[in-house]
Amino acid sequence: MVPRVVAPVIAAERIDVASRDIASVLSSANVIDAQVQLALTVERGSGSAVENVGQNFKSVRRLGDDAQQLLEAEVRIALRELVERNDIYIESVAVEVDSPNTWAEVTVNYINLRVRKPRKRSPSFRVQVGK
Repeated sequence: MVPRVVAPVIAAERIDVASRDIASVLSSANVIDAQVQLALTVERGSGSAVENVGQNFKSVRRLGDDAQQLLEAEVRIALRELVERNDIYIESVAVEVDSPNTWAEVTVNYINLRVRKPRKRSPSFRVQVGK
């Protein structure tokens, strides 16, 4: 049995190096980045509050030659509202499929246009498909 893989989460508080205070109490993550994370981690249609929010990676049942196009399309659907509002610009979507075609890893690189500061690396989301 393949272990279930979940999306990465932030597990530690951000600490101010100079004062050793918990800095995340006084500041928060960028709202647009949080919306990107929500859109890529929530399964669209999995509840009444997320009927039109999130991705539907589960719809890709088989990883064949068209896996890149199908998973990229799901990413673009999930992030469509953010792109249309000019909140983000999608630089690239990369899909890596393992050799027995049992899982795929989707990496989305985007620019948060509300801060005008490109992210060095966006989260990598490992998506298991099939069975």
